[in-house]
Amino acid sequence: LNKEIINLRNEIKYSNNNFKNIQDLQKSNDTLKNLINLIRLKYENGSDITKELLLLQEQMYDELKNVYLEKLYVLSNKKFIGIQKLQDEFEISMKEYLKEYYTKKNNNFFYKYLSRFYSIEPNNNSVFKNETLKYFSVIKDKLREKDVKSSLEYLLIIENSKNHFSRWIEEASNYIDFNDNLNLINSS
Repeated sequence: LNKEIINLRNEIKYSNNNFKNIQDLQKSNDTLKNLINLIRLKYENGSDITKELLLLQEQMYDELKNVYLEKLYVLSNKKFIGIQKLQDEFEISMKEYLKEYYTKKNNNFFYKYLSRFYSIEPNNNSVFKNETLKYFSVIKDKLREKDVKSSLEYLLIIENSKNHFSRWIEEASNYIDFNDNLNLINSS
Protein backbone atom coordinates (compact mmCIF):
# COMPACT_ATOMS: atom_id res chain seq x y z
CA LEU A 1 0.00 0.00 0.00
CA ASN A 2 2.85 2.34 0.87
CA LYS A 3 4.53 1.68 -2.54
CA GLU A 4 1.30 2.47 -4.35
CA ILE A 5 0.88 5.73 -2.45
CA ILE A 6 4.44 6.74 -3.35
CA ASN A 7 3.82 5.82 -7.01
CA LEU A 8 0.60 7.82 -7.07
CA ARG A 9 2.31 10.79 -5.46
CA ASN A 10 5.09 10.64 -8.07
CA GLU A 11 2.56 10.43 -10.89
CA ILE A 12 0.67 13.44 -9.57
CA LYS A 13 3.92 15.37 -9.19
CA TYR A 14 4.97 14.40 -12.73
CA SER A 15 1.56 15.33 -14.19
CA ASN A 16 1.67 18.74 -12.44
CA ASN A 17 5.08 19.42 -13.98
CA ASN A 18 3.77 18.45 -17.41
CA PHE A 19 0.73 20.66 -16.93
CA LYS A 20 2.96 23.62 -16.00
CA ASN A 21 5.14 22.95 -19.05
CA ILE A 22 2.07 22.89 -21.28
CA GLN A 23 0.81 26.14 -19.75
CA ASP A 24 4.21 27.78 -20.26
CA LEU A 25 4.27 26.61 -23.88
CA GLN A 26 0.77 27.99 -24.48
CA LYS A 27 1.75 31.34 -22.95
CA SER A 28 4.82 31.41 -25.17
CA ASN A 29 2.70 30.64 -28.26
CA ASP A 30 0.20 33.35 -27.30
CA THR A 31 3.02 35.85 -26.85
CA LEU A 32 4.46 34.93 -30.23
CA LYS A 33 1.07 35.26 -31.94
CA ASN A 34 0.44 38.63 -30.28
CA LEU A 35 3.86 39.84 -31.35
CA ILE A 36 3.23 38.71 -34.92
CA ASN A 37 -0.13 40.51 -34.92
CA LEU A 38 1.55 43.66 -33.62
CA ILE A 39 4.20 43.44 -36.36
CA ARG A 40 1.49 42.98 -38.99
CA LEU A 41 -0.51 45.99 -37.73
CA LYS A 42 2.51 48.26 -37.49
CA TYR A 43 3.66 47.22 -40.98
CA GLU A 44 0.17 47.89 -42.39
CA ASN A 45 0.38 51.39 -40.92
CA GLY A 46 3.81 51.97 -42.44
CA SER A 47 5.48 52.19 -39.00
CA ASP A 48 9.00 51.07 -38.10
CA ILE A 49 9.02 47.45 -36.93
CA THR A 50 12.72 46.93 -36.20
CA LYS A 51 12.24 46.58 -32.42
CA GLU A 52 9.41 44.11 -32.85
CA LEU A 53 11.46 42.01 -35.27
CA LEU A 54 14.26 41.89 -32.69
CA LEU A 55 11.76 40.69 -30.09
CA LEU A 56 10.48 38.09 -32.54
CA GLN A 57 14.02 36.90 -33.14
CA GLU A 58 14.47 36.42 -29.39
CA GLN A 59 11.22 34.43 -29.17
CA MET A 60 12.07 32.04 -32.00
CA TYR A 61 13.82 28.77 -31.36
CA ASP A 62 13.53 27.26 -34.81
CA GLU A 63 16.53 27.89 -37.09
CA LEU A 64 14.39 27.33 -40.19
CA LYS A 65 12.26 30.34 -39.30
CA ASN A 66 15.36 32.57 -39.29
CA VAL A 67 15.31 32.50 -43.10
CA TYR A 68 11.83 34.05 -43.06
CA LEU A 69 12.90 36.51 -40.37
CA GLU A 70 15.85 37.68 -42.48
CA LYS A 71 13.46 38.29 -45.37
CA LEU A 72 11.26 40.34 -43.01
CA TYR A 73 14.27 42.46 -42.05
CA VAL A 74 15.07 43.11 -45.72
CA LEU A 75 11.47 44.05 -46.52
CA SER A 76 11.13 46.25 -43.44
CA ASN A 77 14.16 48.24 -44.60
CA LYS A 78 12.25 49.13 -47.77
CA LYS A 79 9.81 51.16 -45.62
CA PHE A 80 6.30 50.15 -46.70
CA ILE A 81 4.07 53.21 -47.21
CA GLY A 82 1.08 51.74 -45.35
CA ILE A 83 -2.25 50.32 -46.49
CA GLN A 84 -4.08 53.65 -46.43
CA LYS A 85 -1.46 55.36 -48.57
CA LEU A 86 -1.40 52.32 -50.87
CA GLN A 87 -5.16 52.71 -51.35
CA ASP A 88 -4.81 56.46 -51.94
CA GLU A 89 -2.04 55.99 -54.49
CA PHE A 90 -4.12 53.41 -56.29
CA GLU A 91 -7.03 55.87 -56.55
CA ILE A 92 -4.80 58.59 -58.01
CA SER A 93 -3.11 56.25 -60.50
CA MET A 94 -6.44 54.70 -61.49
CA LYS A 95 -7.97 58.10 -62.28
CA GLU A 96 -4.93 59.06 -64.35
CA TYR A 97 -5.03 55.73 -66.17
CA LEU A 98 -8.75 55.99 -66.92
CA LYS A 99 -8.43 59.58 -68.10
CA GLU A 100 -5.68 58.57 -70.54
CA TYR A 101 -7.55 55.40 -71.53
CA TYR A 102 -10.73 57.26 -72.46
CA THR A 103 -8.85 60.12 -74.10
CA LYS A 104 -7.20 57.62 -76.45
CA LYS A 105 -10.48 55.80 -76.98
CA ASN A 106 -12.44 59.01 -77.72
CA ASN A 107 -9.96 60.84 -79.84
CA ASN A 108 -11.80 64.11 -80.41
CA PHE A 109 -11.24 67.69 -79.37
CA PHE A 110 -14.51 68.11 -77.45
CA TYR A 111 -13.81 65.11 -75.21
CA LYS A 112 -10.21 66.19 -74.55
CA TYR A 113 -11.40 69.66 -73.58
CA LEU A 114 -14.07 68.40 -71.16
CA SER A 115 -11.82 65.76 -69.62
CA ARG A 116 -9.86 68.50 -67.89
CA PHE A 117 -12.87 69.21 -65.67
CA TYR A 118 -13.83 65.77 -64.41
CA SER A 119 -12.36 62.41 -63.50
CA ILE A 120 -13.56 58.92 -64.31
CA GLU A 121 -13.78 56.13 -61.78
CA PRO A 122 -15.92 53.01 -61.42
CA ASN A 123 -19.07 53.05 -59.35
CA ASN A 124 -19.43 50.12 -56.95
CA ASN A 125 -23.12 49.61 -57.70
CA SER A 126 -22.85 49.44 -61.48
CA VAL A 127 -22.72 46.53 -63.86
CA PHE A 128 -19.97 47.24 -66.36
CA LYS A 129 -19.77 46.37 -70.02
CA ASN A 130 -16.20 47.60 -70.12
CA GLU A 131 -13.77 45.01 -68.70
CA THR A 132 -11.27 47.64 -67.56
CA LEU A 133 -13.84 49.41 -65.39
CA LYS A 134 -15.04 46.07 -64.07
CA TYR A 135 -11.50 45.14 -63.01
CA PHE A 136 -10.92 48.50 -61.37
CA SER A 137 -14.15 48.12 -59.43
CA VAL A 138 -13.07 44.68 -58.20
CA ILE A 139 -9.62 45.99 -57.27
CA LYS A 140 -11.10 48.82 -55.23
CA ASP A 141 -13.34 46.36 -53.36
CA LYS A 142 -10.42 44.03 -52.68
CA LEU A 143 -8.29 46.92 -51.42
CA ARG A 144 -11.03 47.98 -49.00
CA GLU A 145 -10.88 44.43 -47.62
CA LYS A 146 -7.05 44.68 -47.43
CA ASP A 147 -6.77 41.85 -49.96
CA VAL A 148 -3.73 43.30 -51.70
CA LYS A 149 -2.79 40.00 -53.32
CA SER A 150 -6.06 39.71 -55.27
CA SER A 151 -5.94 43.40 -56.11
CA LEU A 152 -2.51 42.98 -57.65
CA GLU A 153 -3.62 39.92 -59.62
CA TYR A 154 -6.56 41.82 -61.13
CA LEU A 155 -4.44 44.89 -61.83
CA LEU A 156 -1.91 42.87 -63.80
CA ILE A 157 -4.72 41.72 -66.11
CA ILE A 158 -5.37 45.31 -67.21
CA GLU A 159 -3.58 46.45 -70.35
CA ASN A 160 -0.48 48.61 -69.76
CA SER A 161 -1.00 48.53 -65.99
CA LYS A 162 2.69 47.95 -65.34
CA ASN A 163 3.50 51.29 -66.95
CA HIS A 164 0.96 53.31 -64.96
CA PHE A 165 1.12 51.48 -61.65
CA SER A 166 4.81 50.51 -61.38
CA ARG A 167 5.37 52.08 -57.94
CA TRP A 168 2.06 50.74 -56.65
CA ILE A 169 2.87 47.26 -57.95
CA GLU A 170 6.25 47.33 -56.19
CA GLU A 171 4.72 48.43 -52.87
CA ALA A 172 1.93 45.84 -53.14
CA SER A 173 4.43 43.09 -53.96
CA ASN A 174 6.53 44.00 -50.91
CA TYR A 175 3.43 43.96 -48.72
CA ILE A 176 2.38 40.55 -50.03
CA ASP A 177 5.89 39.15 -49.63
CA PHE A 178 6.12 40.50 -46.07
CA ASN A 179 2.78 38.95 -45.05
CA ASP A 180 3.62 35.63 -46.69
CA ASN A 181 6.88 35.40 -44.70
CA LEU A 182 5.16 36.48 -41.50
CA ASN A 183 2.51 33.79 -42.05
CA LEU A 184 5.24 31.19 -42.59
CA ILE A 185 6.77 32.08 -39.24
CA ASN A 186 3.37 31.96 -37.58
CA SER A 187 2.33 28.63 -39.08
CA SER A 188 5.48 26.60 -38.62
